Amino acid sequence: MLPPPPPPREFPLFSHVDLLQLVLEHCDIRDLITLAATSTTNAKHVKWYLNHRLQTTCCPFFPSTKVLTNILSACDAVVSGSAALRLVLPANACNWAPSDLDIYIA
Repeated sequence: MLPPPPPPREFPLFSHVDLLQLVLEHCDIRDLITLAATSTTNAKHVKWYLNHRLQTTCCPFFPSTKVLTNILSACDAVVSGSAALRLVLPANACNWAPSDLDIYIA
């Protein structure tokens, strides 16, 4: 019987959170989805990064992302406008400060 294959090694650059964040800041949502599809490790990195982006976008308006996502879920609502753009565009392309959070209820 053959021994199990060694666990996949993580790309060394991504073991440093600061470097990982710098790389992901240059990715739009399509790039992030593509990267997440390549491995479970990359999917975890992308999930962490998107949660981080959501936190930085909603923290001026809500105490936590959990509060915002609970409200959105309970009201069948979505975030739109510049706040939504900040989540789908590369972070380095968003040269404006969030001044409002548009929420639309279905």
